[in-house]
Amino acid sequence: VKVVSAALIAPLLFNVLALYLGHSVLFIQGLSGNTWFNVRYGVMLLPSLAIFIGYLVHKLKDFKMIPVAGKAIRKLNRARIPTFVIHNAAVAARGLCNEDQVVRLNLKMKEELSKVGAYVDGVLFCPHHKEAYNPLYVYDCDWRKPGVGMLNFAKKTFGLNLKKSYILGDSFRDVELGKNSGSQVLLLKTGHAGKDGDTKDYKFLEFENILKAVEFILEKRK
Repeated sequence: VKVVSAALIAPLLFNVLALYLGHSVLFIQGLSGNTWFNVRYGVMLLPSLAIFIGYLVHKLKDFKMIPVAGKAIRKLNRARIPTFVIHNAAVAARGLCNEDQVVRLNLKMKEELSKVGAYVDGVLFCPHHKEAYNPLYVYDCDWRKPGVGMLNFAKKTFGLNLKKSYILGDSFRDVELGKNSGSQVLLLKTGHAGKDGDTKDYKFLEFENILKAVEFILEKRK
C-alpha cells in the first residue's frame, strides 16, 4: 500500500485521506457514507447524480486552469451536484513524478478553485499501468480509465447512480469510460477534444468547454 505523506495533506485541509487497494483517494470536503456534510453543493442530501471530471499534467508550473472551469464548477456547487475529479496518474508509473507530486497538483487545483469560490468533493487517481517503468506500479488495474474502478468506488461509497451521472472529459478514454459505466459523456473540445482515438462508434455530446457542458446539465435538471 502506497502512503501519501500525511505532512503534505494535513496542513492543506484535506479532511479525509483513504487508501483503497493501493489507490489514493483524496476527499476535500467532509463526506460520510451516503450523506454529504457541508459540501460546496449545499446542505445535507443523499446524492444520486454526480459529475466526474478528468485531467492530466505532472508539473506544478504547467498547471493552468481553463478560465471558465472555476465558474462551471461553482455552478455545480450551487446546484448541490456532487463533483469528483478522476484521473489516471500514469506520470507516476512512467517515472515523470512521484505520488506526492500528483497530490500537490491536486492541491494546486483545489487552491485555484477556492480563489473563485468553487471546490470538488473528491479526487481519485490511479498510478498503475501494466507497462509501468516503475515496478511498484506494474498492474493491469480496473481503476485506470477506461476501467470503471474509480467510478464504482464512488458509487458504492456515496450511493451514486452512475446511469444518471455525467463524465466531462476531453479524451478518448473518457468516452470509453462512459460506455463502460453507463454514464453520459460530455466530450469537451478543449485538450485532446477526443482526437486521441476513434470515437465514431460511441455515443456522446460535444461542447466547446466545461462551462457549456455544465450549463447543459443544469438546463436538463429544470
